[in-house]
Amino acid sequence: MSSKEMMMAFDAQEALDALNTDGFVVVDSDMAVLADAAVAEFRAIEAEHPDLFKREPDGRYPRLINFHLASPALRRIFTDNERALAVQDAFFGEPSSLYTTLFYEKGSAQDLHRDTPYFTTRPEHRYLGVWTALEDVDEENGPLMVMRGGHLMPEEHREAIAAEVFPDGDIPHSSDELWVRYQDKVAASGRERGLKIETVPVKKGDTIIWHPQLPHGGSVIRDPQRTRLSLVQHVTPLNAQVYGLDAFFNPNKTLPSEAGWSYETSNGRSYIDHGVVGIGHMTNVPRITFPQGMVPQSEVRPALSH
Repeated sequence: MSSKEMMMAFDAQEALDALNTDGFVVVDSDMAVLADAAVAEFRAIEAEHPDLFKREPDGRYPRLINFHLASPALRRIFTDNERALAVQDAFFGEPSSLYTTLFYEKGSAQDLHRDTPYFTTRPEHRYLGVWTALEDVDEENGPLMVMRGGHLMPEEHREAIAAEVFPDGDIPHSSDELWVRYQDKVAASGRERGLKIETVPVKKGDTIIWHPQLPHGGSVIRDPQRTRLSLVQHVTPLNAQVYGLDAFFNPNKTLPSEAGWSYETSNGRSYIDHGVVGIGHMTNVPRITFPQGMVPQSEVRPALSH
């Protein structure tokens, strides 16, 4: 089946309805071939730069931030994912663009949380989380977990929560204590409403899209010998400004809605050139270190047939 035929068979409105109802939707995006290409390119870059990639004690890498800037194949997980993009565009009412990415070699095992404190926009909720499996994900290697319907819960009293931690009102961009205080209240609200946490196993190439207010996380990794290669994509409308805790916990503060990002395009889709790739949250490597990441638009390979 051609790419055009697959898109004709896909109902983006139905997927959008599921996203708005459940807080997430699984898109059978038929990206398995591109997933293999992205992993192969990652391994090639890894082999070329052994001095940059330091494994953690468990033998895996920490998450890599904006590694799509080093890997054209990884960029295509966003730019060529037509079904997932159709859902994003429908949610925003305009074309989706790539803000940042997280490349994982292993499951995150991250506690249940909402993204919005660190992905605050004006107006609010002009953001989506998009997660593409680069290999099969089951209960053993740490699938995504979600609180179905948790995005519909009323927002917590943010100003009061912030005042508990910062009574002087001077809220920083980042604070672990404030983050945990808020997420604990969100989880408690979900339990009070009887909302259940469920895992979402998927096959290689599938994409999960979640609402900005959906509580989600990474489930326990039962088999630490297995990888769980995946790419998280944080997406917004073009030029949307993204703020942190200082804006989220002050929702009435007037702030610019647009930013002056420097964008590049591939396959008609825009992504921000942040200039660096992050190894964990400790080391920033200039993008120019990775020649593969500097492929001109004219040299971007045509889409693979599926």
